[in-house]
Amino acid sequence: MFQFLCKVLIKAIFILPAIASAAEPEKLYLGEGSITELAFEQFNGTDKHITLNGVAKLTIDEFSQSEEERTILRLTPRLPNSDGHIAGSAYAKYPLKGFRIGYPFSTFFRYRVTASNVYDGSGMVFAIHSDKREDKALGKCKFCMGFSGNALIGRSVKPSVGIEFDIYLNAKDYDYNMVGLNFHGSKVSRYIHTGAFLPNSRTETIESPYTERPINNGIPWNVWIDFDGTVIEVRSSQQNYRADATLHLRREVNMRDAMSLRKQKGEEIEPIVFVGFSADPGLYPAYTDILQWYFRPCHAPYGDYVGDIVDQKEREAKKGEDVICFKEGLGRGTIDRNIEDISPPTGGGVE
Repeated sequence: MFQFLCKVLIKAIFILPAIASAAEPEKLYLGEGSITELAFEQFNGTDKHITLNGVAKLTIDEFSQSEEERTILRLTPRLPNSDGHIAGSAYAKYPLKGFRIGYPFSTFFRYRVTASNVYDGSGMVFAIHSDKREDKALGKCKFCMGFSGNALIGRSVKPSVGIEFDIYLNAKDYDYNMVGLNFHGSKVSRYIHTGAFLPNSRTETIESPYTERPINNGIPWNVWIDFDGTVIEVRSSQQNYRADATLHLRREVNMRDAMSLRKQKGEEIEPIVFVGFSADPGLYPAYTDILQWYFRPCHAPYGDYVGDIVDQKEREAKKGEDVICFKEGLGRGTIDRNIEDISPPTGGGVE
């Protein structure tokens, strides 16, 4: 057994596990001694590491301000989802470990929704799931963001926890632009932060320095999501500094219970858990793009976005080390109650 670092030259960085032999390589996982980070500065060749489903594809970024060509992950093209069949998802091919400590993680990604007007598009979801379709999971229905679905054309992704960035105003939504916490492929958010983008909320708006910036304005959004095994926090900003980002959600989640609804002979078994994104283009369609993605299978929050990389100084200092994600004490364990016992939201807000 030996440890080694594999740096993919296509600008995707992985720290790989011990391998028993070349003939029988150990299966790769995110966390607990396997891959300790995903780092997609751009998406050249990353179809080796990410499964693309539905209409999702890798493409050259025609909206990039950079002089060099950049490859991005396009979850949805500008095709109207009039019958509910058009959706895209992309999941890392490596399952997520960490069942005993509640799946703590930290992620940073930059996404962009490009539309003709403020009401175009549907939205996207950052999802963690143990759906039996594994990295090929994709929900399909109108305005379901590739996360929800129906039995006729593509069932919901579940068991799952999703962070939705919602553009379309469904019947039970609070706003055209909102961030929500959704469980088991539901279209209805359990907790929401509304009014953080546009002052057209059905409920009282929340004070925010970015109230006149719709999600689908074609400008990249920086998102930081951190889960310590008990509490999940979601921040986003079109500025580059984490400290300036709006804190949309801070909620307790029992991730172990959320991922392990299936049991074998009455015993709780460790599920196979995947992480990634999904979206649908909406009836009046919009491009939904992931420009960059970083993921750590432990609670080790990313800092500011600087140029083409996050935490460049930190990453250089830690280069070749296997310590970021596996220091003793990372993650606080899970809460005692099932997620179904959490009270429903009373309205938009941050708690």
